[in-house]
Amino acid sequence: MNADLLRSSIDTLKSVRLELHGNIESSTLEMLDKAIFDLENLQQDSDHISTRDVLNVLGQVLEKLPMIVKLIQIVSNSMK
Repeated sequence: MNADLLRSSIDTLKSVRLELHGNIESSTLEMLDKAIFDLENLQQDSDHISTRDVLNVLGQVLEKLPMIVKLIQIVSNSMK
């Protein structure tokens, strides 16, 4: 289950990044890239993934980008 949460989180952040590319500051894109990188690093150690680790990385993104919450909801709903 944690692996599914991680994979879904990475896919969602990548989708958000693609949607926002060209429409936001480069520092925001860099932050998204770092979050994706951090999650992909967690994915490499898939035997020891905790939900807390995944949510911690996502929380850092959401804390800095309140508008991302709405975008993630839109992207997530479109993927259902």
